Amino acid sequence: MTRLILVVDDDDRSRKLAADLLRHHGHTVVALADGEAALDYLGSTRPDLVLLDLQLPGCSGLDVLAWIQRQPALQAMPVLAMTASVMPSQHGDLAQRGFAAFLGKPLSIKGLAATVQACLPQGPP
Repeated sequence: MTRLILVVDDDDRSRKLAADLLRHHGHTVVALADGEAALDYLGSTRPDLVLLDLQLPGCSGLDVLAWIQRQPALQAMPVLAMTASVMPSQHGDLAQRGFAAFLGKPLSIKGLAATVQACLPQGPP
């Protein structure tokens, strides 16, 4: 089932890897490099899932998540955190903030595919 997934990451290689893998699995992907672009996009479009780097220049991943959580139409949308800078002991804090899951960098191809599939809403898009 094709889903619309937003990938937000300022690292070109991570963004391309995630987008290419998700496209390979049949999803439609929009890949953006910063939080401001993500907010602009989310202001008019509701993807089925967001992969969000935490360490974005300017508007951070946590800022983007907080904005999403204030939008009634987006609150049920799963947001997955991606970063290389979070210790395993901090994963619980990310869940408490509202992230559906955590993906460490460098991204694992199998881990990314399995986590995205587990977090996608079930049923028709």
